[in-house]
Amino acid sequence: MSLVCVQLGLFVFWIFVNYWMYIHANCPSMIGFTASCWDIYDLKVNLSVVPSNYQTLCLEIRSGYVMQSGALSRFYALERLHLEGFLPTILHGTFKGLSSVKTLSLNCKGMIQCNNASLLSNTFRDLTNLEEHSIDDCMLSVMALDVFGGIPLLKKLTVNRCCAQELSDLLCRIVHMSQSITINNICHHVIGLKLIVG
Repeated sequence: MSLVCVQLGLFVFWIFVNYWMYIHANCPSMIGFTASCWDIYDLKVNLSVVPSNYQTLCLEIRSGYVMQSGALSRFYALERLHLEGFLPTILHGTFKGLSSVKTLSLNCKGMIQCNNASLLSNTFRDLTNLEEHSIDDCMLSVMALDVFGGIPLLKKLTVNRCCAQELSDLLCRIVHMSQSITINNICHHVIGLKLIVG
C-alpha cells in the first residue's frame, strides 16, 4: 500500500513539474498573479473563473476561434498578455478595456502558408500603454496601414518568423512611429534590422 502511495505521489509531482515547465516555456514574463489556460474556445466562458485582478494572462486559443470585442475587458489590472494559437483574425475592439497592458505577445504557432492571418485597422488602438509588442510565427496576408495606430508609448516591436508579403509592407506601417523598432527573420530569411525612426 505504501509503495502505491509513493508511486502516486511521484506521479503527482511529475505532473506538477511538467505543468510548471509548460507554463514557463509558454508564458513569458510571469510576474504577479498569473493565469495560464489552454484550449480556449470562448474567452468569456473559459476565463470566468479567473479573478479580474490578474496581472498576467497566457492563453492558448483553440483553432478557428475569433476573438470577440471586449472579451478580456474585465481584467482591469492586466499588464502582460500572451496569446498563442491559430489566430486567423483579431477583430478591432478585441483589446477594449485593456489600457493597462504594457506587454503583448502574439504567437500564431507557425501557420504554414503566407495567407492565413489578418491584422485589421486599429487592431491595437485600445492598448494605449503598450510598450512592448511581439508577433511570432504569424503568416500575415492582410495588414492594415494603421494596424499599429493609437499605441503612442510603444518602444519595441518585434516580428519573428512572420511572412509579410514584402518587407516594405511592414516598414510602411511603422515609418511614422518615433519608437525603436526591432524586426527579425521576416519570411524565413535571416534578416536582422533595428530601425530607429525619429
